Amino acid sequence: MAQSDGIVTELLVLKGQLVARGAVVAIVEADAAREARGWLDPSMAAAVYPGMAVAVEVASAQGPRTLRGEIEAVEAGIAPEISPDFGMLVRVRFPDLSTDDTRRQLPHLAPVKLAAQRPWARKQVERWAALGDRLGF
Repeated sequence: MAQSDGIVTELLVLKGQLVARGAVVAIVEADAAREARGWLDPSMAAAVYPGMAVAVEVASAQGPRTLRGEIEAVEAGIAPEISPDFGMLVRVRFPDLSTDDTRRQLPHLAPVKLAAQRPWARKQVERWAALGDRLGF
């Protein structure tokens, strides 16, 4: 019995297959929008903050795709699936995407590349892009 409502994302047994007691046979994903997670060295803790804009690069069949998100939380801890070291765990949400959109665009447990964007740096990039547009680059 699942501990909360969700969606079965993977079945690990076939019909008629014997399963050992205590073996995982189904993986249930929470019925909520997907998030991206990242890890930072503790020395970088002061460089990011909740609400900060983040570019998330996701692999797709058509090549890399960039989604825009924002940091939801920064917490100290360990996430062995990301890094064996103690550090800062960063959770990124996508306020412009619906729950269904996050499921379509973020493959379950797929690795992504996160790049936090400082407000002043983002403004500089926008200025250079606008100048390039005016000059025809």
